[in-house]
Amino acid sequence: MSYVGPTLWLTGLWMILWRSTTPGTIITGILLAVALTWAVRRSDVHRRHHRVHLLPLLRFFGHMAVALVKSNVALGFEVLTPTDYTTPGLLEVRLPTCSELVLTVIANSITLTPGTMTLELRPETSTLLVHVLHLRDVDAARHEILELHRLVSAALVPVTTPDERGAELT
Repeated sequence: MSYVGPTLWLTGLWMILWRSTTPGTIITGILLAVALTWAVRRSDVHRRHHRVHLLPLLRFFGHMAVALVKSNVALGFEVLTPTDYTTPGLLEVRLPTCSELVLTVIANSITLTPGTMTLELRPETSTLLVHVLHLRDVDAARHEILELHRLVSAALVPVTTPDERGAELT
């Protein structure tokens, strides 16, 4: 596998973010880019291939855009008003069995949304522990996470390799 393309791209991004082309910045960027590329390519998540379906992926992006706007408005209101309207709570959600990549995308999407954070991810049971800042309705919050699972699972469909098919038959 070639590390050249990702290494050059990440090193360039590093220099742009630092707004510097000094030898130290370039060397640090190359070292970090190689380490990051190596780590990502070694991870088990990327060994199992997924097929990306464009229309469901666009639905997921639309869902996330709406969720981001709604949560930012809610948090903006919370910051600008003197009264504390938060009702924080922890929510444990067991999702239908899915791949680690789908679980990771769901967990990161939850954390990306202001006011929510994935605290724990248990891949063996497909369970998430989520902190919610405005937890008024547990069932509605759980339904929202299950809807996120449905959208991500439709967008990222695992492709079974011949080795996995043989393992399933035994």
